Amino acid sequence: MLTVHGAHPAVAILVCMLGGAAAGLVTAVLHLKLRLNVLLASILVATAAYSVCLIVMGTGKRLFRDERATAKLRLIESTPTSTGVVIARYEPAR
Repeated sequence: MLTVHGAHPAVAILVCMLGGAAAGLVTAVLHLKLRLNVLLASILVATAAYSVCLIVMGTGKRLFRDERATAKLRLIESTPTSTGVVIARYEPAR
């Protein structure tokens, strides 16, 4: 979403890395401070991260009311790789 809104890809990668580090920190706190089993702590954090991803991408049930419209995107380019991954580029829909 950052690159769609004009952020440099390196900034988007850095933000993703920080998000992953924050998820690891939350998992560690749940395990060490609340004495939750590490698997349970990981499942809770992964579920929360998945829910956030759904909301950011424009689907999913929001926990809080948000009056802003979700981003409408239009596919500009799609390139399948030999491994089956599809690299897609979007831009804001007009």
